[in-house]
Amino acid sequence: MAEQNQLLCKKKDHLQLKYIFFNYSSDQMENLFYCPICITQEQFQKQNGYQQNKNVLGIELIQNLELKQDKIAGWPPIKDKPNQKIYQDSKIFLKDYGFKYSSILNNLKEKIMNFYDDFQLKINTQIQNQKKDTIIQLEKYCQNIFTSQNQETEQNKVQELISKFDIQILREKLQEFEKSKVNINKLYQFKQEQNEEIFNNAEIFSSLADQLEKIKEINQELQKQFTKIQELILPFENFKINLDIVNQNSIQKLFNFYKNSYNNQNNSNNFEVENDNRIIKFNNNNYSCIYSENLRKDKKYHLQFKIDFKNHVQNMLLHFSLTSEKDKETKDLYKENVITIFNQQNQSEATGGEFQKQGKEFYEFFNDNQTIINLVFNIQEKYMELYDDEKVSYQRLSLKSENIENWILGIMYCQPDTMELPTIIEFLQQQIFYI
Repeated sequence: MAEQNQLLCKKKDHLQLKYIFFNYSSDQMENLFYCPICITQEQFQKQNGYQQNKNVLGIELIQNLELKQDKIAGWPPIKDKPNQKIYQDSKIFLKDYGFKYSSILNNLKEKIMNFYDDFQLKINTQIQNQKKDTIIQLEKYCQNIFTSQNQETEQNKVQELISKFDIQILREKLQEFEKSKVNINKLYQFKQEQNEEIFNNAEIFSSLADQLEKIKEINQELQKQFTKIQELILPFENFKINLDIVNQNSIQKLFNFYKNSYNNQNNSNNFEVENDNRIIKFNNNNYSCIYSENLRKDKKYHLQFKIDFKNHVQNMLLHFSLTSEKDKETKDLYKENVITIFNQQNQSEATGGEFQKQGKEFYEFFNDNQTIINLVFNIQEKYMELYDDEKVSYQRLSLKSENIENWILGIMYCQPDTMELPTIIEFLQQQIFYI
């Protein structure tokens, strides 16, 4: 075996480069030697206040076409650790699943087959073990029941008693009578003896009943155990695999908005809805309304957005409403269930059900393009919430839902005083949770 070269750098991603410096002033053993990469990192960390910097790449390493990129220290130059993990996990995913749809599908199919094959093997093994154990227990159970008598003798006795009820005995006696081997007195006496000793003999039936009761006990106990096992199977029979991830988790979706035609003279060209960019622009100070696509009652909606009021928040009116779809083009949407979060430095207000408010008014702490506002609502559970990320302000409205079949979200905006424009609402995240 070749002797290991002790003068090669052992640090991760340092490519086992040869040490070129001996650090005589080092207080730590791991810093006793420096390779070229060690020196480079040391210098850049010193210049950046000893903060880790991985964006410094060796030109020789970059130009070395024979060197794989995962051997180049600092590559790729991803700064954030979470993103580094995403990159590494993605590489592992490509290695395990491939990049083609067919490859991913076949890999997952194989995973399903392996799971159920393994599951079936485990179940079969358990069934065989339980069957063997049940038979052993049955033998012990029977031995305990028949401890007071010999089992073979007892079963022979049952057979003997049952044989007494064989009609062949009567047939033979009638044949003897027919051939005059016995007279009618003998035949009558035979009949009487049969009635007394067999057909009406309480001891015979008591003995048979005892044996039946013992067997009945065994069968009842077995049936109890079988029922328990069948009850274990029922949940599995009723369980259905659900791979509809969309229905299990939240999904990201472009939540579409549309212009309201109410007061069309003011609305015309005075505001823009850019659904692809998740942006709404209000270009003048007139009262403007927009509405969403139809909402689902069985979903929870969570919208996050920031606003650019051009530093004139104190003059703004901004309302959010949940109302009926049938009125989306015929009224100003300021109906049914409304929360006004910006109200020209007045207290926020609401119409609809019970309104709860905690913390400050939004205008007291709001910063353009910095404060993130959350709009959360669930029609089925009858609530709408508005709050900032830090929950400096929290507002919740209970919804009134009488006579509303199809729901929409409405946004109403107005700037009474002429100020710098446009006012921009930018949606950062739109999540829909299936409940």
